[in-house]
Amino acid sequence: MILERTLNARNQTLLSKQKENESLVYTVNYAAEINGYVIASSVWSSEDSGVSLVSSATGTHTGAADQVILTDSAANLPNLIGCTISNTTDSSSATITANTPTTVTGTLQGGTDNDWDASDAYAINFYTEEKAFVLVSGDRGHYFIVNKITTTSGETVERYLDIHIMDNSRYYTSDYGFIAI
Repeated sequence: MILERTLNARNQTLLSKQKENESLVYTVNYAAEINGYVIASSVWSSEDSGVSLVSSATGTHTGAADQVILTDSAANLPNLIGCTISNTTDSSSATITANTPTTVTGTLQGGTDNDWDASDAYAINFYTEEKAFVLVSGDRGHYFIVNKITTTSGETVERYLDIHIMDNSRYYTSDYGFIAI
């Protein structure tokens, strides 16, 4: 009997917290792993209202000149290890080897300067050769999301996801797999 009362009290507390947080916007980071394909581009979309999808980032280096680590004090980047960052000011690029929400590490090459100078612009697409990332923001709820991928061989496939956002750290997704188009 005591155990049942304790569980009921916990359930009431949980329901109360859920009501409190109903209007909050939650963000989850979802990575779609692509087996057997090499990704050349990735585009995420949803026709559902109340959901926002972010699959790239742009900004400027806010640190000192001649740096090997990009710093953008205004950024809030997810884990992007393996993605490519481009210094659009000097045309160099690097594979990201480490990052925090405001910094990115990778060895720049192929550009005129191959380092980060104050106000250098950058762009990051949230995909590697094997994974496509998306930050999904929205109210707790159920959303239908499409990931359209173009492979290096020119094939286009769509991945359909049914995602339920529960809170900032928990979500559930049903994967509908790939359909070649």
